[in-house]
Order: sequence, then C-alpha cells, then structure tokens
Amino acid sequence: VVTESLEIKKLVLADAAPHIGPEAWLSSNTSGLSLAAMGEALPADLRPRFFGSHFFNPPRYMKQIELIPGPDTDPGVLDRVSDFGSLRLGKGVVRAKDTPNFVANGIGVHSILQTVAVMADMGLTTEEVDALTGPAIGRPNTATFKLADLVGLDTFVHVADNLHPLIPDDEARDAFLCPDYLREMVKKGLLGRKSGGGFYRMEKTAEGRKFFTIDVESMEYREKQKAKFGELDAARPVEDLGERLRQLAFGKGKAGQAIWKMLAASFSYSAMRLGEICDQAAEIDQAVCWGFNWELGPFEVWDTLGFRKVTERMREDGLPLPPWVDALYDSGAE
Repeated sequence: VVTESLEIKKLVLADAAPHIGPEAWLSSNTSGLSLAAMGEALPADLRPRFFGSHFFNPPRYMKQIELIPGPDTDPGVLDRVSDFGSLRLGKGVVRAKDTPNFVANGIGVHSILQTVAVMADMGLTTEEVDALTGPAIGRPNTATFKLADLVGLDTFVHVADNLHPLIPDDEARDAFLCPDYLREMVKKGLLGRKSGGGFYRMEKTAEGRKFFTIDVESMEYREKQKAKFGELDAARPVEDLGERLRQLAFGKGKAGQAIWKMLAASFSYSAMRLGEICDQAAEIDQAVCWGFNWELGPFEVWDTLGFRKVTERMREDGLPLPPWVDALYDSGAE
C-alpha cells in the first residue's frame, strides 16, 4: 500500500519478493494501475500468487473490494482471495479486469465528469448540480461536488489524468479531460475538506457556521445558495425510488433535462465498457453501489426507467451503444 506511482510500486514489490513465502499471496492496493506492468518486477514463480486488491476508502466503512488478476495470476488463488474477502472481511467482492481504473472508478469518475459537462452546457450552479445528483436520484448526500471535496480534488484530477492517456480507443475518452477551473483550484491549493475548502467552504462566525461556494469563473467564494427546482419539490414526497426516477428523468423542465443527460451518458458508457472492464452487468452495478454508495447501478436504473423506452431515446440522442444492446432490444426484451 504505497502511493499510486507505477515505478514506486515496482520498487517495493521487487524489494518484497525475496521475503515472500512459498504459500503467501502478494498484492497491491492500487486504484487503477496496470497489474501486468507491476508483475514485471517479480520473479516468474511468484507471479501466479500476485494480484490487485482495491480497497475503497475508508476501508472500515466501505463494503467494496475489487480483485484484479495479472496475466499470470492463478485462478485458484483469486477464488481463495475472493472467499477470504467475502467470508472473513465481510466485503462485497467485484472481479475486475486489468484495465485502467478498473470498474468503479472508471464508471464513477466518468459519471462525475459528464455531470460537470452537463453543468457547463446547461449553465447550472454547483448547488443545483448537487441537488440533482444526490438522494433525489438514489445517491448519497455528498452528490457530486461534496464528494469531490471529500475525496480531494487533487486525487480526483489524478485519477482522471491517469485514465485519459491509457484509453486511446475509448469513444468517450475526452470526457476524462478535467475542466481548466478544476486544475486551477488544485494549483491554488483548494483541494476540498483536507485543505479547508474546495467547491464548498465553511467558516465559523459569531452567529455560527456559515457556508460558501466557489464561483468557478472568478475563483472567489460567495455565500451558498439554495437550489430551486419545482420538479424536485414535486418528486420529493415520492418514496419509491423507481417511481421518483421516472418522474424526474422524463420531466420536461430544466431539472428533468439535466438528469436525463447525466443518466443517459452513464448508461451509454457502462454498456460500451461491459466485456472490456468486467463480464457481467451486475458487476458494474455492484461496483458503483458498493464503491460510491449509489442505491442503484446504471443498468438497474436503465431497467427501472424502461429498457426499451430508454434505448429508443438514447438512439434519438445519438449516444453510442454496443451491438449487444441492439440484440437485446431486437429480441423483444422489456
């Protein structure tokens, strides 16, 4: 467990290799670096017992662990590790392939950056985005920008930058280019909670706590504003998440348009990556639910909104879809 630098990880693994017993497992807790590249630092007889184990932070609270085999990992070893993670550690285990950023970070970071793109396209405020991407659609109170502040903006930019050069053939590659204001915030040390301020900042005054939001144009803080969406107010009393999602995603107002764009981008990207980053749709859903605390994953939401209705609208919007979605649609699946 060392910093996310391939060269540093290879040095540590090479130093550890002579001390690893004949039955021991060797693993790196990486959030997205290549296991194949790390394995090059190890002797051939140790590589079958080497794998990636991505614990989500903080591991004492977060349920997920992604297990990632290298090219030489013994499947039996990974099966035993999976049982250990599930039965002894109480984790939700997702089997990922050795692709950049694996499953949860790939899908989750894409979703966040697409949300940022929708924000710019529709002229939404930071507070409005967080109102639209939190509990209203089955996601945590941290929503989008509170989550970025919690994770750390420098970490978030690092994850996105790590992915972009490694996916030259990804149709959504440019979605991982962070906006200039995000880089400027990192440059200024506005990293989120760990630096005292990111997208949001709290100050203690004689009257109590006061909250501020950054203006990404001026890089100055202003008083936090309340997001006002009639569609959200109307949907708030709806307890059933599926019914609430249908009401919001197909709404005709600004909130409905924004939520549809955010969700549809995630549906498309998840569908295009299936088979590439993991083999089952359920693994993508489990990864983002356990890793990002979403109530429903992208494929579950797609089903909830109506598989055929969503697919037809995505086709109208010109979003990329893989052949298996067309085949499923042509089979008459609902």
